[in-house]
Amino acid sequence: MPQNAQRHHFPFFRGLAVASASAALTLAFPAVASAHVHATPSSAPIGGYADLAFGVGHGCDGSPTTKVEFTIPEEFEKVTPNVNANWDVTKESTGSGKNEKVQKVIYTAKTPLPSDLKDSLTLSVKVADDAKPSTVEVPTLQTCEKGSMNWAEKDHDSDYPVPTVELIEKSADDEHSHGHDHSHNHGTSETDHGDNHSDDVEHSAATTSEDSSNALGGWGLGLGLVGALTGSAALVISLRKRG
Repeated sequence: MPQNAQRHHFPFFRGLAVASASAALTLAFPAVASAHVHATPSSAPIGGYADLAFGVGHGCDGSPTTKVEFTIPEEFEKVTPNVNANWDVTKESTGSGKNEKVQKVIYTAKTPLPSDLKDSLTLSVKVADDAKPSTVEVPTLQTCEKGSMNWAEKDHDSDYPVPTVELIEKSADDEHSHGHDHSHNHGTSETDHGDNHSDDVEHSAATTSEDSSNALGGWGLGLGLVGALTGSAALVISLRKRG
């Protein structure tokens, strides 16, 4: 190709490269944003119930995940692990029955979870009535076929930040949704109450998943638009210079 033609075409390819780089950032950003283990939603009402979903989005440097162990904060008065067909679940507790205090919940993969796939593990919790507004930690140990990652560091800018849940005052909606059921179930068994609550768990978990997907999609769309505009601007400038 003649040198003049090369000079005319070089600005075009430079603009194209800028747009391509921006598009690559768009694709990479959601993956980075969802890489850490964190609780969704990130808050729970004091004296009320919450369904906390923990996403396991990657292994240990490419090694498949075999086990995820949650250490339960004392503010969680009751903890009910949700069933996941891909995992066996066990609890480490003190006491029994109404006096049971869950200290750890352990999910063990029936088949190791590949590093490029994601799964979600959900804990249904009851926050103690006497808990104070604060941020509690849920240290999480992720074990893989090779190595492990301990999500327990207090610094949220670190490589392995601990998942946290903000305890907030119960709203009027929480009082209505749970208070009504409790006032009419004094003569029923704990099993009946658990079945009713599990329906709320499934609905909340589905809503949470949809909200998270929409949020990540919004980031991707916004960054993609920035990339397209950046590439277009570079192309227009290069064409003006050629002219």
